[in-house]
Amino acid sequence: MEFIKKVYLLFDSFQGRLFRYALSFSLLLAIAPILIAVILVFKYVIVINEGVYQVFVQVLIQYLPSDIILPFVDWFAGEGEPIGFVATISTLILSFYLASRSIYSFLMISAQVEKVKLNSIYVRIRAIILTVYFALYLGVAYFFLMLLPQFWLIVATILAIILFMCMFHALSYYQRPLLFGLAGSLFSVSAFVLLGMLLTKILETFTSYPTVYGPLASFMTLLLSIYIIACIIYLGFCINTVIENTENVQGCTPKYGRIRRYIRKVRAERKRD
Repeated sequence: MEFIKKVYLLFDSFQGRLFRYALSFSLLLAIAPILIAVILVFKYVIVINEGVYQVFVQVLIQYLPSDIILPFVDWFAGEGEPIGFVATISTLILSFYLASRSIYSFLMISAQVEKVKLNSIYVRIRAIILTVYFALYLGVAYFFLMLLPQFWLIVATILAIILFMCMFHALSYYQRPLLFGLAGSLFSVSAFVLLGMLLTKILETFTSYPTVYGPLASFMTLLLSIYIIACIIYLGFCINTVIENTENVQGCTPKYGRIRRYIRKVRAERKRD
């Protein structure tokens, strides 16, 4: 019970609620630009594997309303109208900015948990670097899925677990053990698998959005889906924080201040000489 209480207090804290809403809003604004960016990259840069493409479409439809996703799918499958160079660059920049803002908010919450006071510029730069790493990881994940499309579920699950573990490592401002974040990662991945299996049935059974909102039902479903996704991501972080006791940083080496420590070390060595 004590574990559940700690997770609930962290999850339902004022900062936690603000972050969930902010993450949901960022995902809502970023979903269309990110889809367009991914489609452009897949269509013109990366060699397309039909099996991986089908998996990509199926996964999207599991988590997001099909009548919102299908226009993107139709554009992907066909030639579609060409998108200009300026529009493509602006779309990529917008997607990158929104993703970095979400990571920046996560880093600020992690700093509060670990009781670290840092310059906001440092956190901003760190968020940008992590966003680049995240984009590169997606490219690596696609490469593995393209090599092993028949085992896509196993490969995707392993890659997702590794991704969340890397995320929890990156959010911490201290050096952590190799398996740090495993508990939160397993929870998040399991929750996403269950969500993909049950979300459509839950929305059809327990909501009356088509009756109440009519043509806007898909948009309301999209809002609810994105909010649930944001909750799962943050709840995984809360579970990992409580299990790993990340507030206790005794014996941990800080990641920040490396340049300052290196300069001090060089100066100390010069004085000795």
